[in-house]
Amino acid sequence: MNLWVNLASCLALAVAMPRWVVGLLRGRYRWQDVTARLSGRVPYRKGDAACLWLHAASVGEVNVLVKLLPSLERQYPEYEFVVSSSTTSGFQRATSAITDHAVIWFPMSFSWAAKSAIERIRPTAIVLVDFEPSPTLIEAAAEAEIGLFVVNGRLSQRQQRMLRAWPKTAGHALQQFDRILAQSADDAVQFVAFGASPEAVEVTGSIKFDCLDADRDHPEGLRLRELAGLTDDDQVLVAGSTRAGEERAVLHAFRQLAEEYPRLKLLIAPRNASRFESVAKLIAASGFKWQRRSELETRGAAPDSRILLVDSLGELQHWWAMADVAFVGNSLHGHGGQNMIEPAAYGAAVCFGPHTGNFRDVVSLLIAEEAAEVVHSDEELTGFVRRCLEDPLHAETLGWRARQVVQQQSGAIEATIAALDRDLLTLAERKAAATAPARLRRLAA
Repeated sequence: MNLWVNLASCLALAVAMPRWVVGLLRGRYRWQDVTARLSGRVPYRKGDAACLWLHAASVGEVNVLVKLLPSLERQYPEYEFVVSSSTTSGFQRATSAITDHAVIWFPMSFSWAAKSAIERIRPTAIVLVDFEPSPTLIEAAAEAEIGLFVVNGRLSQRQQRMLRAWPKTAGHALQQFDRILAQSADDAVQFVAFGASPEAVEVTGSIKFDCLDADRDHPEGLRLRELAGLTDDDQVLVAGSTRAGEERAVLHAFRQLAEEYPRLKLLIAPRNASRFESVAKLIAASGFKWQRRSELETRGAAPDSRILLVDSLGELQHWWAMADVAFVGNSLHGHGGQNMIEPAAYGAAVCFGPHTGNFRDVVSLLIAEEAAEVVHSDEELTGFVRRCLEDPLHAETLGWRARQVVQQQSGAIEATIAALDRDLLTLAERKAAATAPARLRRLAA
């Protein structure tokens, strides 16, 4: 298996290499980070304390981990924690939000990198947030008798395609997990369908419902609101996690409504930092006065600015708190959707496109309670925003229902800690039993 995975990883590396070279030249990556990912030569962990290696692939998973980590620290004060991420945005978010524990780059799916990282970290168990299909790491952990867990587990559409392409490898890898804690019954069924043992899969709910303060008066949110020059009289449309094509759609809606609603402000937060410049050009071509988030600290808010480009990472949860109306991107023209729980928790009037397979359970809950709406085109998006502006009671009702849905789904962190505690205790007992004969032989000698 490792041979084929190594070959596939070599092909993926060849495809990604131009982007890595550009990132190195522009300072987005450090050479030592690239070599660490390729070789698994992460810093050695000192000491012999028990250790949980916690992996969160990108920003969304890191935000989940940031909320889960304090509960883990309280439950396991004797443990050390090592945190990893595999995307630039996720790594940046982790290093800024988690300062008490080591943060490393997740090794690429080469067998030697996985073994090297495990030898250097020496974890008691590896805990994956959501799921990261890394067969070589899973295989190396199983060979070393290291516990393997998934928390807040789900399979995105991209991950499902990968598992279908490698069915035997996927089934073997999923069989190695001690426990997979799924977000929903549908997610649990998906894991079992791809090969996980039914006895190892358990539903504990989505931690993302527990990840929100849902306080519009949060100090950081209020600071950003003042920084952007927003007032209580403004009507704020936030388009978050947008992809190519979606910025044109929200700008179209804004253009249709801006004159009729002079207090309407638009905040656009692209999903990827690599698209900040292309979105900036698109906004500049719209003819409206606009600003960048990155300039607010130095230049201040321009009183006549109508559009703000949120060219920052890790702040979207606070910008959602300013939304009267919210469009959740990565959904209008495909790609599987993005986290709509955050704007829902703040009580915004939420809409998203039809392509939300990565959040199908959340969408089902919101639609069933008439707490959000699906828009299928630029015109439907414009119509949704217009209806919310014309009828504030309609918008407030949508927001109130959305907030109720989020509040009713909380409790996943508590369930996750309880399940992990039980399984880690079982793992410790199993390891103690395995080493007992060796200890007895030494005593007898």
